[in-house]
Amino acid sequence: MTILGIVHILVLTVVAFRIMLFTRAGRHKPIISVLAYIIMVSALTEVIVHISMPATVSLSQVMMEAALALALIAHHGNVAELFKATKDGSKLSQLLCWTSQKKKRKTKTNKHHEVSP
Repeated sequence: MTILGIVHILVLTVVAFRIMLFTRAGRHKPIISVLAYIIMVSALTEVIVHISMPATVSLSQVMMEAALALALIAHHGNVAELFKATKDGSKLSQLLCWTSQKKKRKTKTNKHHEVSP
């Protein structure tokens, strides 16, 4: 087993356990729950297959899985947050964006001192 194979196993284990250990206070969304379950089972299955029958792993495959692991760690295992969109774009695209975008400031209005024209 190569070093890249070991990194492959470790990254997929992190993905699976980060999703497995996610807890939410409110209701779970059924479609997102199924998606998270599929990702978790796929990652664990790949770990078991790679341990039992070591095969060659490409660097691009490990990098893609590492990106998924980093995104899940950044969002505390919440798969729904990876796909949630805001008016500025998806949160994942904001996480991956190198430039900082200035947010518009909301002007405060004082209801007690309204100025009439």
